[in-house]
Amino acid sequence: MSTEDAKPDIFSAAHNNDVEHLRRALADGQLLSEQRVNMDLSTPVHIAAARHSNDFLREASQHESFDPLIRNASGHAPIDHAVASGNTEGQELLEGYDKELPAGCERSGSPILPLQEFDI
Repeated sequence: MSTEDAKPDIFSAAHNNDVEHLRRALADGQLLSEQRVNMDLSTPVHIAAARHSNDFLREASQHESFDPLIRNASGHAPIDHAVASGNTEGQELLEGYDKELPAGCERSGSPILPLQEFDI
């Protein structure tokens, strides 16, 4: 099976900043809000923010399943990972959404550890 024929994986697309792979994964029915248990309930958006996958973030932000406010198991939103990893461009892409936090919701004040490398 060639790479072109392989089932797309939205987490791999986020990890590799691969917009074409993202498009194929979305067409396959995968969602940007999917959370992986073995990844601290992080979504592809968390992964992209931490890994400076800004082409992925830009493209993903146009999709209906894009949820930049979703929290992982540690209570962190994707913007928290962008800030922690020094991803200024990703932070700017996500900042507009951070202003939309519902009343009573605040960004986590707990420290962010780098996302672990998982088999994606």
